[in-house]
Amino acid sequence: MIKRIIMWLIFIAIIGGAALLYYSGYFIKIVITQQEMGPYTLVYEAYTGDYNTVGPVMDKLYNGLIDDVQIKTDKGFGIYYDDPAVVAKEQLRSDIGVIVDDQYSSELFRLQGKYAVKTRPKQQALVAEFPYQSQLSIIAGVMKVYPELNKYVIANNLQMREVMEIYDRTAKKIFYVMPIK
Repeated sequence: MIKRIIMWLIFIAIIGGAALLYYSGYFIKIVITQQEMGPYTLVYEAYTGDYNTVGPVMDKLYNGLIDDVQIKTDKGFGIYYDDPAVVAKEQLRSDIGVIVDDQYSSELFRLQGKYAVKTRPKQQALVAEFPYQSQLSIIAGVMKVYPELNKYVIANNLQMREVMEIYDRTAKKIFYVMPIK
């Protein structure tokens, strides 16, 4: 009797885990396309350190813009400059922040002393989309997208560059954008 209960619990745990992975996008096929992306107005903070610890920086900027000038956005981003397989965690460089609609440009001009603001121009890029359902989607996206992006870069004789991850809450998608020249 105890064995049967344990077997059912294990079965339910496996099914539940598989359902969570499916919901987070882990089983989707990754498609890399070339397309124009941008321009983007970015409010950001330059960050050095482990990429796994950037969430609070993005939250601080998001909440600060709401508190300071009532700017609300549904798009966060991270521009990741270094390969964590090559660079030590404490030396990884990134820009972390939010994407702001052009309608807020006058408010941002007043805040330039308090926040770093830059425009990322429209540019040709490699792009992959991944569902954004939960924090697990971010982890699954990294595990699934970067290997495919590397394969595409090698197969097309391109050079790996920084990757911008755009977390679009409204579209429920993460966009992985790597500029190409």
